[in-house]
Amino acid sequence: NTGVDGVMAARGLLQNPALFAGFEQTPLACVEKYVDRALAYGTPTFIFHHHVMYMMESIMSPVERKTFNCLSSTPAILDHLSRYYGIGHSE
Repeated sequence: NTGVDGVMAARGLLQNPALFAGFEQTPLACVEKYVDRALAYGTPTFIFHHHVMYMMESIMSPVERKTFNCLSSTPAILDHLSRYYGIGHSE
């Protein structure tokens, strides 16, 4: 018994939503699910980009992260994910 009332893991779970499922980095299938849900909910581009960047941070090289950070539209983000990772989204 630790005596704590709760645990906060916001940054870690933002970076890897599958952390407690035993994954060391975010599975691409998890990123794809997030993309589908974010688009379905109409997530603003800034927030969408921010969350995808955190999830892909350990997967992307430093050079690719710089390129990704320059993407300023949802279609550009989707194109990048499709082209380099085969991540699509349901219409």
